[in-house]
Parts: sequence; structure tokens; C-alpha cells
Amino acid sequence: MKNIALKFTLLAMVLTFGSVNLAQALPEEIKKNYPDLVKVGQSDYYFFFIDVYDIELYQVEKVEDILALKITYNRDVAAKKRIEHAIEAIDRQGNFSPKTLSAWEGQMASIFPDVKDGDSITVFQNESMSTEFYHNDDYRGVINSPEFTEAFIGTWLGKHATDQSIKHDLLKDAFHTEE
Repeated sequence: MKNIALKFTLLAMVLTFGSVNLAQALPEEIKKNYPDLVKVGQSDYYFFFIDVYDIELYQVEKVEDILALKITYNRDVAAKKRIEHAIEAIDRQGNFSPKTLSAWEGQMASIFPDVKDGDSITVFQNESMSTEFYHNDDYRGVINSPEFTEAFIGTWLGKHATDQSIKHDLLKDAFHTEE
């Protein structure tokens, strides 16, 4: 009888915690300041057959400019490699001068950490169109440039997104689209 009661208790816990607001996966500071963020999409990125990361999109239904992308890495990736890929993807988003790209690369170098398997990076677009970065639950820094924000977020959600299937997965149930 104890065994059956234990199983029902465990089932009740799973059902209860499974229905909690999905924004709990975001860093505490974001959850505290933006409790209405809701997970609206998810996808994963593979490089050939290698599972690199899972990505989730969070939005506020009635506020278009606020969103978060949570990227959970499934392997170790050096910051330098992530920055190189980011600059290449940003460059595809618009006509940015080498000077602008170099400045953004320098800012990213001071913010982006190396990531280990299981680490997460949260990219938060705030209402002033700045981009805040979090490593796991820790704030890493901000880039105060609406142009950077549009281009960086655009690498996943924009017209020239790097991977159209990821874009589709993230935006198919979104409150707002980025194009």
C-alpha cells in the first residue's frame, strides 16, 4: 500500500511541476522583472550529426519588443568559436562596416564565456532594444545597440536567419514574428 501511495505522490508531483510556468527556466533576474514571459517555441541545432544546442524562444504576449532566447549547449564550445560564428551570421543580416563588426566582436569577447555541456546562454532583448547576456543564471553584460540586437536576434529569427528550420520551429506558435 505504501508503494502505491508513493507512486501517486510522485505522479502528482510530476503533473504539478510539469504545469508550472515555463519561464522558470530563465535566469532569476529576468523572471523577476518579466514574469509574463512565456515559452512559445523551441528547436535544436545540429552540425552534421552533432547535437550542438537546444534553443527556446520566450515572449510576452502584449509586448512585442521583449523576448528571450535560451540556448542550452549539448557540448563544450569555446567563446572564440561562438563569437566567430556570431559575427559571420550578423554580417549576413545587413550591410555593416568592418569597423562596426569589429566593435561588436570586441564587446562579445568581453561578455561571451566558454560553455560546457549543459550550460545555458540566455539572450534577452529588452524594451530599449539592448541585448543582455546571461550564462546559466549569471548576468554577463549588455550590448546597448538596437542595430546589434536586431542583427544578433535576426541570426535565429530574422529574414536572413542562419537556419530557416530553426526559425520556423521558434516562430510557429509565437505571439510576434521578427520580420
